[in-house]
Amino acid sequence: MAAAPIEAYAKLVKKAWDDPAFKAELLDRPNAALAAAGVPVPAGVTVKVLEDTEKVVHLVLPPKPTGALADEHLDLVAGGVTNLSNSVVTAALR
Repeated sequence: MAAAPIEAYAKLVKKAWDDPAFKAELLDRPNAALAAAGVPVPAGVTVKVLEDTEKVVHLVLPPKPTGALADEHLDLVAGGVTNLSNSVVTAALR
């Protein structure tokens, strides 16, 4: 069974924290680094990896939905996920 997306993300973050060579590859050539780590990237998709610091935080805007969202889907996106790298990933690594 494949890992859930958040578990796969946590493993990638941990590997980048533990392995400077992997981190450098992930920042410079994300598609190749992800493929080497067993994370498939669909053909034609470009991945960009950015590193947050104490003073620089990136805000990622998802693509605009093409249709109306049902109320239950609106509830899921209304709260969003904040400070993912410091909360979910850190908790997953404990």
